[in-house]
Amino acid sequence: MSFEEVIAASVSNAVEKALSESVKHITNLAGESARKSKYSLDDLLTEKQTAEYLNVEVSTLQQWRFYKKYLPYCVLGNKTIRYKFSDILEFATSNKVLVTK
Repeated sequence: MSFEEVIAASVSNAVEKALSESVKHITNLAGESARKSKYSLDDLLTEKQTAEYLNVEVSTLQQWRFYKKYLPYCVLGNKTIRYKFSDILEFATSNKVLVTK
């Protein structure tokens, strides 16, 4: 193995390790945030509460429902829409984008 290959492998390993540690840290922060939240995992949030938590417009949630995309929801009775807090957290953490080279 040449000197350049050894250096490249070392750098690659260091970057992978740092990225892995960053992902663990972000995951831990998300967990801490959920524990500190005023909502429990089983709470059903209104459109307004969900929009505020995700920092999006209520109309965005309505479009997502219309196109049946992104975020699961519950319909109570004929019109009452609720979002389970655990689904909101899962949505937020599963849609993170890891940036590499």
